[in-house]
Amino acid sequence: MRLLCCAGAALGEEVFGPRRELTGVQPLVDALGGSRAVAVAGAAVFGAASVAGVAAVNSVVPEVAAVGLHNYVAGCDDPNKLESGEVEAIASK
Repeated sequence: MRLLCCAGAALGEEVFGPRRELTGVQPLVDALGGSRAVAVAGAAVFGAASVAGVAAVNSVVPEVAAVGLHNYVAGCDDPNKLESGEVEAIASK
């Protein structure tokens, strides 16, 4: 019980580690909204609509959502007060 009280008082970065940066095409996918449909549409608009381009963008979407979720919990002052709606919205990407 004592461990839970101590962990509850820790900041998000102390519990989950530092924020992570997006790399490669991940920032583009994130800027497009993170959803698969938007990412694929964005790839077509930006001329990357080849099969390989769409597949690459499509495969990055879960990674972008994972980084977004990590950064959300790492940036939380009190991990016990995480909003389930926010977590679900990030995870659904």
